[in-house]
Amino acid sequence: MPYHMIERLLGDDVESSGRYLAEVIYGANDGIVTTFAVVSGVAGAALNPSIVLILGAANLFADGFSMGMSNYLSRRSELDYQRSKTGRHREEMNGLAAGKSPGRTAFVTFLAFVVAGWAPLIPYILELAPVFPLSVTFNIASFVR
Repeated sequence: MPYHMIERLLGDDVESSGRYLAEVIYGANDGIVTTFAVVSGVAGAALNPSIVLILGAANLFADGFSMGMSNYLSRRSELDYQRSKTGRHREEMNGLAAGKSPGRTAFVTFLAFVVAGWAPLIPYILELAPVFPLSVTFNIASFVR
């Protein structure tokens, strides 16, 4: 399912199902874990469950942006390093690197983080009870799939 979402967003840039797999796995895993850490902290402090949604959303977008930008800078630095070693221009290096531009890898990482990171928040959004045990269940289920 994540591949089809990426294919729709990136269009013809996706040639094989595994092209952005690393970015999807990396972003989704971190989104699930860090959002669940927020949920656990709020539940442990016995704060109002509505606080989970506020802090969870803040985490999703701030940390997701951080992950995406880190991916961008990492990818761009890798290409610049390879270019300095080979003397090729950035455009040539992008072609050599399977066409995965820093901007696209950053976007996929951010998107995977935000989409998967909602899993522990679903019971809070739908106001299901018991809310924290269901959040744990949704979190575990997101890793099993």
